[in-house]
Amino acid sequence: MMRFGCQTYTWQMTYQVYKHRFSDILDVIAGTGFKGVEAEICMLGAYYEDPALLSEAIESRGLELAALTLAEPWLAGKESAAEREQADRLIRYLQHFPGAKLITVQLPGTDRRELEARQQSGSGQQRLESAAHIIRIPRQGLYSVPLLTMKCCSADSMSGMWAIARIRVI
Repeated sequence: MMRFGCQTYTWQMTYQVYKHRFSDILDVIAGTGFKGVEAEICMLGAYYEDPALLSEAIESRGLELAALTLAEPWLAGKESAAEREQADRLIRYLQHFPGAKLITVQLPGTDRRELEARQQSGSGQQRLESAAHIIRIPRQGLYSVPLLTMKCCSADSMSGMWAIARIRVI
């Protein structure tokens, strides 16, 4: 059975308004009937300090954590120390959420040097792909935003699949 979840990217577009309101975001997601959430780590606020807090927040609303997204520049052929530290922190954090995916996204930016090669190689993202539950989604343009896709699941089974949607906040 396919489950439907919501990505927090829409709220991220008004980050200054919603950066400390993840509870409100979860209320909207649960209230609209979604069963899960995929969030970029910048939206978690205090929940990123303690996985037990996030677990309680999502479970109390009848939600599941479908995925967390790590967005980094990954401009070099190798992870920087800061990129590696962020990735390792998120990997440790996700160990508290069996079944949740780690999605990596290369941040858009003005540095267009060797863009196609970086997108194809994944730059510093390559190390992460050897870990379980990793989905790498390269940016195709300055603002192309990924959704969690069915790449993580077998084509012959709908069991455990997430279809993640973005909703427009008006």
